[in-house]
Amino acid sequence: MRSSGKNMSRDLGSSLANAPGKDSYPITKFTWIYVRASGLPPDRSRALEGFWTEALTNGQKIAGRLGSAELPTSVADKPREVVNSIQ
Repeated sequence: MRSSGKNMSRDLGSSLANAPGKDSYPITKFTWIYVRASGLPPDRSRALEGFWTEALTNGQKIAGRLGSAELPTSVADKPREVVNSIQ
């Protein structure tokens, strides 16, 4: 997947279908995860933040070996900002 975060909206909406480029896959999508932004017990909040931070950083390094595309940093940075706001 060749994508940049420049066309991603604040709510992380973006279309990846029919992306330009010879290495682009024509049918792809993001997975949406719904998490309450506040009011979680502190231990659950820390666990969610830790899990998603790991998935969006170190987890990206193994994506290729698992048959998935690694998110470009410019794309992964946006959900990391949201993850860091979980309270």
